[in-house]
Amino acid sequence: MKVFVFFTFDVSLKVWSDKGLLERELCLYENYADCGHEIFLLTYGFTDDLLYYNYPNITVLPVYSRIPCSNFLFLRFLASFLIPLLFSSYLKSSDVIKTNQTWGAHVAIISKFLFNKPLLARSGYDFYQFFKEKSNNLFFRSLVFVYSSFTFKFADKVHVSTQREKDSILSLYNHATKSVSVVPNWID
Repeated sequence: MKVFVFFTFDVSLKVWSDKGLLERELCLYENYADCGHEIFLLTYGFTDDLLYYNYPNITVLPVYSRIPCSNFLFLRFLASFLIPLLFSSYLKSSDVIKTNQTWGAHVAIISKFLFNKPLLARSGYDFYQFFKEKSNNLFFRSLVFVYSSFTFKFADKVHVSTQREKDSILSLYNHATKSVSVVPNWID
């Protein structure tokens, strides 16, 4: 099986390494690779992401090795809509598309429809609830709500890390009832 993994928007292997998360986060994919699966990791890094990681059956695909990285978040977000076209050969050959977090799922959703692939949306934390607690801006909170809603609506399956997050999603997004499962975050 070939799995195409979309990193969280604007997150790279360098970011994971700097935060001390690299080994823990990649352990799951190493286990898949050891079982003979091929993994494509799309990161929001530069070519230096290739220096952070080398493992058999795992291919690192840094976005900013193919498109310029703007200093402006909004322009990077707009440019992300080109990603399915820039990495189409990998997406076409994949059997399943997976997100690492909700933020960034828009690219996976577009890819799902362009290449007719199933989408597994992983949410290690409730993006909307997190944003709601951090921001009083009703406009941005509404955007995050709609963004999360689309993610859960168009995913074929949703994995969340806790029962509380599952309950929250089911109460907020009626269309998500068929697809949400609790899969705890990896703990060594």
